Amino acid sequence: MMATRIYISNLKCMLEEMDMPHAEKVHFLFMNNYIDDDNYDFRDEWMIDGYVECYNDFFQTGEGLNALNRYVIDIMQEWKEDSYYRYKKAKSDLLYWIQSPIPAFTPSLGKEIESAYEATINSDIDVAMFNALLPYPAMIHEQIKNKNYEQAAANIYCLFEHLVNASKVHEKWFESYHRGGQLSNIVCLTEILVDLYCHLRQIPDLPSELKVEMNIHMSIYNTKTHFFGDPESDSRAFDMYHDANKQVSDYSEIEDGEMWQWYKDKLKSDNHPANV
Repeated sequence: MMATRIYISNLKCMLEEMDMPHAEKVHFLFMNNYIDDDNYDFRDEWMIDGYVECYNDFFQTGEGLNALNRYVIDIMQEWKEDSYYRYKKAKSDLLYWIQSPIPAFTPSLGKEIESAYEATINSDIDVAMFNALLPYPAMIHEQIKNKNYEQAAANIYCLFEHLVNASKVHEKWFESYHRGGQLSNIVCLTEILVDLYCHLRQIPDLPSELKVEMNIHMSIYNTKTHFFGDPESDSRAFDMYHDANKQVSDYSEIEDGEMWQWYKDKLKSDNHPANV
């Protein structure tokens, strides 16, 4: 029993000392590997309801991490006493997740994207932001062709974040993304970026470790924003997490696609300096 108390105490300290990226990753993985669809019956029948509510609040607001950590400790304590195999495996995974480094995904184009966003976010029409962000998919495509995969992912994430932020300020700009119909210019740009991300995700020599981190990063971001749809029911969202042999659509020759051809025409017509 003493060993149990020591371990639980150490785990509690490790959870409390996590930075935010690790906190999000650890709790996301714990939920998806040990809580979702698990058939373990807790002594307290409301344990999982409480954990799930706290989990959802944390990912929606960024608050409640201490309470979420306490739930994990309580869950682990019960498993230690009542389900040792589950406890032992969860302990090993938690330690690994807490101690493993996480790619920073620092965008090389971050300052330029931020500047373009800030200069156009207060516009009444989406065309201003569309034109300001138009060169970046082509630049990222060049990074992919040059095998700078992590940097390409980081820049796509940066653009996604700014577009999602724009959707909160200008909901009408993005109505066609979720409801269909005639696509706005900014939604077309969003679709191009999704295609580009799916293209990156299915490249044969993309390192397996990077695939895993990209999937986790994208899953956490979508858990927080609910912008890209449910991978279990939306084929486009599904394709963002899988290799080419599992993807619903083919993104291998992205430059030959209708959307990319439209994009290249827009770049040429607007005389943007990006390399297409």
